[in-house]
Amino acid sequence: MKNILIQLDTDPLPSTFDRVVGVDAGADELFSYGGVTPENVESLVHGAIFTRKPTDLMHTAIFVGGSNVAAGEALYKKVLKTLFGPFSVSVMMDSN
Repeated sequence: MKNILIQLDTDPLPSTFDRVVGVDAGADELFSYGGVTPENVESLVHGAIFTRKPTDLMHTAIFVGGSNVAAGEALYKKVLKTLFGPFSVSVMMDSN
């Protein structure tokens, strides 16, 4: 099972710095999305949690980034609200 890191960036273009760090940290696959908002993130999260069995979701993580901390916090909160029960993955935020 490959380890997948999904990068959700509030900036129009996902950060190259964050992508390099994700790869160096051991992600086998890195999916990057820019311009992500609380209004359009739900389908991205659903794509992450409904494609694998709950027992395999430990191989999937979501990273929220971008240059606006307030926007990152709002996105992070929406991602957490979208997860439920056994359909949950690790979520981290490092907007700056």
